[in-house]
Amino acid sequence: MRNKLLVLCILLCVGCAKIHIISEPIVENAKPPIEEVIEEVKVEKVEEVESIEIELSKVYFDFDKHDLKPAARNKLKVNAEALKRVPSVKIFIEGHCDLRGTDEYNIALGQKRADAVARYYRSVGIKNKIQTISYGEERPVISNIYWMNRRAVTNIE
Repeated sequence: MRNKLLVLCILLCVGCAKIHIISEPIVENAKPPIEEVIEEVKVEKVEEVESIEIELSKVYFDFDKHDLKPAARNKLKVNAEALKRVPSVKIFIEGHCDLRGTDEYNIALGQKRADAVARYYRSVGIKNKIQTISYGEERPVISNIYWMNRRAVTNIE
């Protein structure tokens, strides 16, 4: 009896269910709604950047000095003209020394050399952000050729 009631309930439920079929007319060459098109299209912003190649000269110093010699000023003048074309770049100036002297002394001297270059750039109108650092004797070009290590190097980023 119990099984008959269960079957009867199932038949009543299934028999009462209605199926609705909604048909939409088929339209050939129909365009999708604009929202769907927007989702499918990815727009990338492409920014054209003018590529400028800049070659910046190193300047060299006399032993135990941080003043700029005329030859160094001429090189820095050429550097400054190139840097004026790219006012948005950051300028990094490294001060270096040869191996003679204590570590502390060479760090201080390297900083004075980097600062001298930064002051020159400011004096000729460079408005870029300038950061200086001294490496002292930590980064020699060639350890036994002293004059090549007494230098200031200008880099950009």
